[in-house]
Amino acid sequence: LFMVRRTKDEVLPELPDKVYQTIDIELGDEERKAYNELKKNFKTTIRGKELSVVDKLSWLTRAQQICDSLELVPNSTAKKSTKLEELVRIVNEQSEEHKIVIFSKYKSMTNIIERELQHLKPIHLNGDVESLDRQTMVNAFQLDPERRVFISTLGAGGVGITLTAADVVIFYDAHWSPALNNQAADRLH
Repeated sequence: LFMVRRTKDEVLPELPDKVYQTIDIELGDEERKAYNELKKNFKTTIRGKELSVVDKLSWLTRAQQICDSLELVPNSTAKKSTKLEELVRIVNEQSEEHKIVIFSKYKSMTNIIERELQHLKPIHLNGDVESLDRQTMVNAFQLDPERRVFISTLGAGGVGITLTAADVVIFYDAHWSPALNNQAADRLH
């Protein structure tokens, strides 16, 4: 058995290079307070204890959700999110010239993003969408010049679909695995 492996660069040398941009966003006052409280509780919890990998990931997930939007935090009444405000600003600036795909790990975050970008009539894909409907959504994004924003969870949109009409991808929150992020970005490239 022989396997031939060819890279994308070998097959399609005319593809432009990917250009990466990281945007640092300072937490707002409420977000900073929630983050510091989580950090304090974490330090108190781990004193003298050995935490499992699952416990550590749970704490990291809560920290990431605070940074994404306080709406993701149980019992929070806050609606303001500095990161979400910046995303809306960027998408509003870019959506007339570019087709944009936005990925998040969290379905609840994609729902919030869809709500905030409703004026742009985004296409929203998550794991609840049936296979036939998925392809209809992908086709609408690929072919309809009016459909400029595609929002998806990494799990639903990061594999098995082609979104080459887009020229901008935004990872609202990156997956822990860089390979999954790269695979999702390659849906567009």
